[in-house]
Amino acid sequence: MNKSFFPILIVVLVAVFSCKNQQNTETADAKYVIEFDDDHFVDVKDIVSDIQIIELDTAMNSILPGITNIIFIDDTMCCFTSSYGGYINKYTMDGRYLSSIKKIGRSHEEWVKARNLFYNPQDNVFIISDNGSKRALMYKTDGTFVGEHQSSIYDSDDVIYDKGFFYSQSDLGYTNGEILPETDHMLNVYDKNDELVEKYIPTTHIGYQMMEDAMTYFSWGSEYILYSPTLYETVYALDSGKVFPYATYTYKGTNAEFYTDEEIKESFKDPYDLLGEKAFYNGTVVESPQYIIRRIGYNNAIDVIYDKTSHKTYTTQFYNDFMGRKQFSKYMIYSCPRWYYKGRYYATFSHTVLSFPDEYLGDNVPEILKPYIEKVRKGQVNQILVSYKINIK
Repeated sequence: MNKSFFPILIVVLVAVFSCKNQQNTETADAKYVIEFDDDHFVDVKDIVSDIQIIELDTAMNSILPGITNIIFIDDTMCCFTSSYGGYINKYTMDGRYLSSIKKIGRSHEEWVKARNLFYNPQDNVFIISDNGSKRALMYKTDGTFVGEHQSSIYDSDDVIYDKGFFYSQSDLGYTNGEILPETDHMLNVYDKNDELVEKYIPTTHIGYQMMEDAMTYFSWGSEYILYSPTLYETVYALDSGKVFPYATYTYKGTNAEFYTDEEIKESFKDPYDLLGEKAFYNGTVVESPQYIIRRIGYNNAIDVIYDKTSHKTYTTQFYNDFMGRKQFSKYMIYSCPRWYYKGRYYATFSHTVLSFPDEYLGDNVPEILKPYIEKVRKGQVNQILVSYKINIK
């Protein structure tokens, strides 16, 4: 990430949907109060420009089965995958492979099953959340081991380190929905000696049955489905061991698009009922100097764009794999943004769809993607990123 905006990006990594009895969005002391409805919809193709395709190198050791997270450091992309134990590949901004960090094993300097990657620019260190050993491991950006921190709640998607404090998420998915002493709050703060300093945001979802790792109410990664029974959300800020509301969302549209508490409880009677197209999940929050972009929803997702200069809110719909489209869409090139760096937004692109038959692709393939069709069909492509600029006039 761009270092100059790092304090803000720590803020937006922590996002949760709140219960009606837990968060009153009208009284939350947040820097931004964001209200939105469908009256200010903008077409994504009208606000996205200067689209570029970044094809990651296929040199030996450079292959990634998928991209869980990307950290931008000094015009280098550090791409992390949680597959196969987890590892980091470094690339130039145009996709040329540089090096890898793979420390999978059982020694104190290795991780067993890396869940996520976090970067702290003040100390220039990576933090690996190791669910296999319940530790947070610290490394210099060249892979040199710095130290480890242990906690009973490091079974989490994200462990964030800033100004000498560790922030660790409680995840009810690991307790099958049961609220234990270590999961009675959603966010726990530890000092450098692993001593618990504070607990923030009480956990209130009692009695809902969780389905292994397939869903969880409170998860700051983007891999899990989240069922939201309310129309409210708060994004929290982190600073010097304290947590406070940063941006509060409230939806002013029709309640028919959201599930009630009763509907959610009923759905839990069937572990395979995913609530259809109304299912919600906690997608990524991306912040730039001008915009805060938040994906809300699952199959019928909308993207809420808040202009920090004009204080106006817009909704649009970027494309992603989970939106249930049955045929190739010309909008696929407008992949949902997940990262921001130096004036540009970055998104992953599911290139495997290009291997489908021509009759499936139809005439909707954008010109910028056509050179990759044969390469994908021959298995000659690693991963593809889409980069673009966003401007709402």
